[in-house]
Amino acid sequence: MRVFVLFQFLAVFSTALLAAECPFIRPPGLSPQQVDAIVFGTYAHALGMRPEALDTKKTLKKLDRTDNAILTYSFATLSVGEKLGFDAIQKYFDAAKAKGASHPFDSLSVYELAGLARAEYAKGVDANPPAAAEKMVFKVDKLIVKAPVQVEGWHLLRCGSEDVTFQRQSAGNVSTATVRVAGLPPYKSNAEFLALVKSMWAAAIPAGSSVGSWEPTIAASKEPCADARIKAVGPTGTIFMRSRICYASTKSNYGYVTLYSNNTSKSNEALTVEAEAFVVGNSPQ
Repeated sequence: MRVFVLFQFLAVFSTALLAAECPFIRPPGLSPQQVDAIVFGTYAHALGMRPEALDTKKTLKKLDRTDNAILTYSFATLSVGEKLGFDAIQKYFDAAKAKGASHPFDSLSVYELAGLARAEYAKGVDANPPAAAEKMVFKVDKLIVKAPVQVEGWHLLRCGSEDVTFQRQSAGNVSTATVRVAGLPPYKSNAEFLALVKSMWAAAIPAGSSVGSWEPTIAASKEPCADARIKAVGPTGTIFMRSRICYASTKSNYGYVTLYSNNTSKSNEALTVEAEAFVVGNSPQ
């Protein structure tokens, strides 16, 4: 149902690989209030408004008031399901049908959608995320994303149309590998792009960390991409970050962030090689 409603955009061939549809991954330990915040925040973002400005008594059709209302609803609902780990598209269609309506976007209020999400989340149980598998492949926007080459110990932490994240944990060592869509200002020049990347990562480094000297560099790629290699020593240990931020195109207002980070007590050459392989292999070429 999800693939049909969204025009099968999650199941396409690229680079001779068939990207798998993301499994539903339920995030553990959320309160009903946190579930509500995710639902309200997702629909508010899709409508271009602040969550506190969202009138939850209205349907998406009444809130959107454009010819794109059904698409706004569909993509936002897909995102709700990805974030909370259930088939929101199907669940909401079933609820609309039970009310004698043909579609949820004009028959269920945002508050009703949140209530259904709370009920579905409450049915689940906290569990470890699924293990990553060899040759596991997903699609983030137009980008093919592959699991780390050495998959042993890695888990699929999050999986959605705009964010795929793997994580591996062991004693004193946490590695995270992620690819996500990110909004970017219009591309003007490499110099401005490098300054943007510098400010983005400077803001992301944990407060109180001691950071070694680093500068982003332009990568060899068709579209503008900037590489960064950062080492930060903080209260929780040493963080190594290898990243590449790319524009989807020079005319796009978005792009991709590919990041491999490792929080550990000491450097490891094998991790450096693994980070390089993940970042370069999961970025636009």
